[in-house]
Amino acid sequence: MITRLNAVLLLLIAPRAAAVVARCANATDCTDELMQAINTWKLGRDRRAPQVPALPDGRHWIVTPLHVTCDDQEISFEAGAVVEAKRGAYHGLGDHLFHLDSVRNVSLVGYGATLKMWRQDYNDPSLYAHSEGRHAIAVLGAQDVSIRGLVVSESGGDGV
Repeated sequence: MITRLNAVLLLLIAPRAAAVVARCANATDCTDELMQAINTWKLGRDRRAPQVPALPDGRHWIVTPLHVTCDDQEISFEAGAVVEAKRGAYHGLGDHLFHLDSVRNVSLVGYGATLKMWRQDYNDPSLYAHSEGRHAIAVLGAQDVSIRGLVVSESGGDGV
């Protein structure tokens, strides 16, 4: 059951297997739960494709920087899902919403999903040091990365 207090993350396994559900009881920060789901492969578990669902009542996945560390995966965002940078975080000059460094064969797919940051905050010198590196998605030293269908809004850097 999905309640207002629980954010739900579904990890799809094989087509005939039941979904694995991780819960985030903290509506103000779901970073740990989302990181665990995204990096399932590194934990040596059976192959599972992370899926980020839309949350009930229009709530967003509120997160600090996410680091994708596993090769050969597709991270799927359900239509209507919003992954949002935690307001007041991202003070590092190179903090990114999604950071893909030295990974291979990774796809971020989310037709109708949104990655959202807080450009107006990052441009306020009373709140943040100037940086052109607060990207919504940073891809560094990676191979075969595909990004499809995602709306990326209000990133604080000079790139995506």
